Amino acid sequence: MNICRTDEQLKKNIVDQLFWDDSIDASGVKVEVSNGKATLSGNVLKYSAKDAASSAAWLVNGIQDVDNRLQVQFPSNIPILTDEEIQRKAIEVLTWNADIHGLTISVSVTEGLVILDGTVASYWQRNKAEKLVSDILGVVDIINQLIVVPTELLTDQTVAENIQTALKNSPHIDGSAVKVSVKDGIVRLKGSVPTSHDRMQALIVVGNCRGVIDIINEIRVL
Repeated sequence: MNICRTDEQLKKNIVDQLFWDDSIDASGVKVEVSNGKATLSGNVLKYSAKDAASSAAWLVNGIQDVDNRLQVQFPSNIPILTDEEIQRKAIEVLTWNADIHGLTISVSVTEGLVILDGTVASYWQRNKAEKLVSDILGVVDIINQLIVVPTELLTDQTVAENIQTALKNSPHIDGSAVKVSVKDGIVRLKGSVPTSHDRMQALIVVGNCRGVIDIINEIRVL
C-alpha cells in the first residue's frame, strides 16, 4: 500500500517527473497541488508537450486529478505553419496513417485551434487521430469531436465481459480491483489500484476493447 503523501510532496514529485522527462521542456510549467488535484499552468513550446506534461503528472502516485491549463507559446524564432498549412498537414498525416486511413474525418483550423469532426470505428482510433495531429507545429489546441460508431454491434453486457476479461489477462493490472459498468457503450471504471501507472494501464486496456464509445475513469490510487 502506498504511503499517504502531502500536497507538497506530490508537487515535488510532479516537478521531478517533469524534469526527468526529456521529451518535455518544463521550464515554463508551474505546478500546484491541492487535496491530491494537480493544476498545471504556464507555457510549453508545442501542443504535444502539453499532453505529455499531463500524462507525467498522472504518473505520480497519489494524484487523483489533473487540471491542465498549460498554454502553447511558440518561440519567436521558429516559423509557424498557417492555418491552411496546418489543415493540409493534418489531413495528410491522418490519410497516410495505417490505423486511420479511410476513416471519415474532417479537419478545420482557426488560429491554431484544430477541430476534428466525423466518425471512427473504435475509441482508440479517436485518441490516435488526436495524437497524430498534436505533433504538428502550429497547433495550439485540439477539440476532438470525433464520434465512435462501432462497426460491430455489441450488447453492453458483452462489452463489459470483454473488458473484464482483458483487465484480468493484463500482466500489468490487478483486474479484480477494477469495477466495470457499461451503458450504451459508455464505460464507467471504479475501484482502487496501487499505483498511478496501473490506473493509466487500465485506461489503455479498456480503450482498446471493441464496442467502447467513451470512458468515464473514476479509478482511484490507494
